[in-house]
Amino acid sequence: NTLNLFINDIKDYEYGVKASKLLYKCSSCGLISIHPNFQSNELLGLYPENYSSYLNKSNSKSLFSHLKNFINNREAIKVSKLIPKNGTILEVGCGNGLFLESVKRYRPDINLIGFDIKETEFINKELIDFYVGEFENYQEELESCDLIYFSNLIEHVINPNIFLDKCNSLLKHKGIVYGVTPSHSSIDRKIFKKFWGGYHYPRHLNIVNNSNIATLLNLSNFKLIKVSGSY
Repeated sequence: NTLNLFINDIKDYEYGVKASKLLYKCSSCGLISIHPNFQSNELLGLYPENYSSYLNKSNSKSLFSHLKNFINNREAIKVSKLIPKNGTILEVGCGNGLFLESVKRYRPDINLIGFDIKETEFINKELIDFYVGEFENYQEELESCDLIYFSNLIEHVINPNIFLDKCNSLLKHKGIVYGVTPSHSSIDRKIFKKFWGGYHYPRHLNIVNNSNIATLLNLSNFKLIKVSGSY
C-alpha cells in the first residue's frame, strides 16, 4: 500500500504541543496516520498537565462538563446492559474514571477495571481496579473480562491491530468489545477540514473510517462486527 501526504500544515490547536510529523493517507484502505509514528516512550509527552480527560470534572459547572457527563451516563446505561450479572468491564483509557463510576451507579454488581498510560489523583481506587501503562504492551497478567470499553482511545494507540489483539485475548467466551472513535467518513470532518476535532493532532495517531475499522476488527478475529454512528 502507498502512503500519500494528506495534510502538511496541521498543528495542535487545543494544547499547543509542538510536533513536526505529518498526516498521511493509505491509498488502499483510507486510514489516516501520523508518519513517522511516535515511539512508546514519547506518548506521555503528548498529554499536558491540563489535558481534559485527566482533570476532575465531577463538580465542574462548565457546558463541556455537563455534556460529557450526559454522554457518560447515556453510554453507561447502554454498556451496562451488555454485561452479565457480577460481570467485569475493563475500560482502556479510563482517564479520570468517571465513565466507570457511572457504570457502577447503574450496575453495582459489575466489577470495574481501569487502564491508562497516566495515573491521576481522581481515580477512585476503592471502586476501580486500576492499572497504568501502555495497554497493548502490558506484560503482567490481567483479569479476563466480559466487556472491554474504550471511547476516543483506539486512535491514540501506535498500532491498532496489536491493541485489538490484546483486547481479544482478554475477553471471556462471548465477550464484547465496545469502542467509540472519530470516523473520517463523518460529515463534520468534511465541513471543518484540517480544523476537524477528530484530528486532535498530534495525539490521534491513526484515524479510521466506517470501512477500515471493520477491516481492523476482522484482522483481529472479532465476529459479529457492528459499525454504527454514535453521538
